[in-house]
Amino acid sequence: MSNPAPGFIDHPDHKISITSVDGIVATSVKSEEIVRTNEALVLDESTYPPVFYLPLRSIPQALLSDSDHETWCPFKGTASYFHLIYNGELYENAAWSYRNPFDEAHMIKDHVGFYPNVAAVELAI
Repeated sequence: MSNPAPGFIDHPDHKISITSVDGIVATSVKSEEIVRTNEALVLDESTYPPVFYLPLRSIPQALLSDSDHETWCPFKGTASYFHLIYNGELYENAAWSYRNPFDEAHMIKDHVGFYPNVAAVELAI
């Protein structure tokens, strides 16, 4: 591995699994759908709730604006954030992406997760 996650050295039992979602995932803000994709991934990490990650290319560019905010995870890498702009409202740091994730999380490169208090991301019926 050329870019291994350092977190697994101190926490070898920490588990991350990333799988393709079999079906369509819909994302909505205030019950209005903004994105629909059949290329979503789901990341399961230890005791955290599962997170859907959508391909960045599936999200209309007008909805996202780059933020200066970043966070770091010892298992996934540095997360870059986006503001969500929808119906004239700005939701600051509502979504994130790992643009250069560690090897163990390489599948989520160029994918976006949304905070559940801003956007509902769920399997479509």
